[in-house]
Amino acid sequence: MNGQASRWLAGTAAASAAALTLTAAAITPGPGRATQIDGRQVEIVDFAYAPSVATLRFGDAVTWTNLDIVPHTVTATNGSWDSGEIAPGESWSMIVTETVALDYYCVYHPGMQARLDAKPSG
Repeated sequence: MNGQASRWLAGTAAASAAALTLTAAAITPGPGRATQIDGRQVEIVDFAYAPSVATLRFGDAVTWTNLDIVPHTVTATNGSWDSGEIAPGESWSMIVTETVALDYYCVYHPGMQARLDAKPSG
């Protein structure tokens, strides 16, 4: 391999590494996202939310983890909050407050529906 081809290959490798770093940063959990969080866990599996009714208290964190092989969302039926796309193997979390709409579904699969049953803390 000549010097010019080696430099091009090295530059391409560096650019690819930079792109991977930016991609990783873009999918790193930010506000409202977490890979581990105390609170209630809901699994997305077999095109359903399990449990379909999650009982928690206001102030609890709830985390949805997508165990399916396709992306899903967790979207309030009134549109007031939305997880965005949750890729297979990824999670999304939020804190349940008195103002959070409790019924939700998957935008991609509208037959997937569930509910948060939230009660006052204490």
